[in-house]
Amino acid sequence: MGIYTNILVFVTPPMSETAFNDIIKDFRDKRTAYKNGGKSQKGAYLIALELLFTTLADLGVYVDSIANGDENIIILACYVPTKTSTSEKPLPGKPVASLNQNGVGSLIGECPVVAAGQTYGGILTNRPFVGISVTEEGELEITPDPEGAPDRFAKFTFSMARKKTFDGLISGQRYYLYMWAVNTKGAGAISDVVDQVCY
Repeated sequence: MGIYTNILVFVTPPMSETAFNDIIKDFRDKRTAYKNGGKSQKGAYLIALELLFTTLADLGVYVDSIANGDENIIILACYVPTKTSTSEKPLPGKPVASLNQNGVGSLIGECPVVAAGQTYGGILTNRPFVGISVTEEGELEITPDPEGAPDRFAKFTFSMARKKTFDGLISGQRYYLYMWAVNTKGAGAISDVVDQVCY
């Protein structure tokens, strides 16, 4: 393994080469015993496998701490560089929202999954906004109504749920919904407004 053959780069690995080779040898022995001995050897094999994976993960963390993102150093250690950093993840896309009746005085807003591991925001109001957007940091920017809006009503929700329930609404009133998605990179564009009369 490159960690042990490049001692000028990897000066203080978390375990010795001898200890690492012993773990590999033990795994190989247990795997052979499992293949030849059947189910009775499965437990010992799984324990050796878990120890090997844990060891490789620990060594990988060590390599990452030395490499600091330098792919050449990662390759030197005999690991494969991956692109899992949150800085590589794109901003979420613009969701397509829908708004439907959910019982008397209740509406449910929803959008399809934009991508896994995202949080969804929703704002329901009794009149459309003159202008509304969301910054990459996830802050709402709302253009004030030119004549003011003393009767403006708005409910805000932010969670992992794609479905947003809004209760306590007035029957016969038309409501307007905007939704957006946020991930570790930031916030995506806000949806086009959708509307629905509540009953």
